[in-house]
Amino acid sequence: HDLAHGNDAPCRGYVDIDGKFAALHDALGYVPDKETILGDHLAAIIHTIWENYGVEVQIKDLLIKDGSVCGKKYSFLVLLPFKFDNLEARVEFGRQIRDAKVYYERTVDPMEDVGDDQAMEDCNVAEFPAADPNVYTSNRNLRLLFNAKVTNENDVMVPLETCGDLQFAPWSTDDEAAQLLQSLLLNCEDLPSLPAPKIPRRAKRPHTVTVRRNVNSNQEAAPQQFSGLDAKVVELLRPTHEGRFHIVWEDDKTIFIKT
Repeated sequence: HDLAHGNDAPCRGYVDIDGKFAALHDALGYVPDKETILGDHLAAIIHTIWENYGVEVQIKDLLIKDGSVCGKKYSFLVLLPFKFDNLEARVEFGRQIRDAKVYYERTVDPMEDVGDDQAMEDCNVAEFPAADPNVYTSNRNLRLLFNAKVTNENDVMVPLETCGDLQFAPWSTDDEAAQLLQSLLLNCEDLPSLPAPKIPRRAKRPHTVTVRRNVNSNQEAAPQQFSGLDAKVVELLRPTHEGRFHIVWEDDKTIFIKT
């Protein structure tokens, strides 16, 4: 494994794209081809980097490590053309990259016998994260080139220069030792630093709120079988309301909510 470590050690920027073809089929009713999946994920990542940092990245600037298993899962480690100066910059990038989303049209499997209402419900858009936002912590292990996971000897990480019509940054030579050296995260001295984001994100997730019951409310009126209902109502309000919520049970069928 390659190790992105330390609080002050700079390392090359990276994103991890990972998923299972079966999960895509379950959500969509079909499976996009590998070129489409990789192209859509990279487009979303590149757009987010431009929107959030003002840094222009092109597909031809990316070094791609491919650990996909045919028919089972797709797995790409993308090396970016800039470096994180320290752990703080790396963690902040993980918060920013949450904005990168991929959207696919969901269809109904023609083999399934579903009613019109179910078909209408299923024929919408499914959303997927374009990259894993949880791989930017200290001492993060990332798989080296030409290595496989212990559980699957056929799952080998290899360099990738093309995928269909997609053209990525070329690897230096065909020599595996040189390619391995080129892919190391700490091999980043010649890369520019990623600037600060336009809008830094809080460590706390946006729209996170605290449910506080009104101390004067009639707590006995809250029905025991719906003890978690107030929290579920707050979940519905989070996308449009921030701050604290005051929950008051008037009786066992009525909730008053003050935002």
